[in-house]
Amino acid sequence: MKKEFLLVLFCIGVLVLITMTHKVLRHITPQDITIIDTPLDIQTEYSVVSGSYPIIEGISEDFSQAIHTQIERASMDHAEHSKDNWIARAETDPAIPKVPNPDERFTLNVSYNILRNDDEYISLVLTISGYEGGAHGYETLTTYVYDLT
Repeated sequence: MKKEFLLVLFCIGVLVLITMTHKVLRHITPQDITIIDTPLDIQTEYSVVSGSYPIIEGISEDFSQAIHTQIERASMDHAEHSKDNWIARAETDPAIPKVPNPDERFTLNVSYNILRNDDEYISLVLTISGYEGGAHGYETLTTYVYDLT
């Protein structure tokens, strides 16, 4: 009786292991992936963030979360720098208002380009460009690659 119980328990364990391995090793195809274009429109007294970024469903949530985290940090940094720079400008030139008119706020734009979405990889370039009141603006390009194999 004890041997039969252990044999049944062993068989159940093997079935669970096979099921888990099958799920882990399942190949993701482009048909399994949904790319959701997510618009951005964040406005403060001193800055405007616009554009869009991808949320990618069907793969690890960590991939989309990494993109979102980068945009969130860039937006917060941009808002802080825009405020500091505008206030510094207003303090040095009395003709500049303490708060910008809506069309004078400093801008940050987010965009992306899907470079590859096939049976092996999904890859994209995220572009974050902005102006915070200095001599020129800036642009950051970040690549993201997800191995589907």
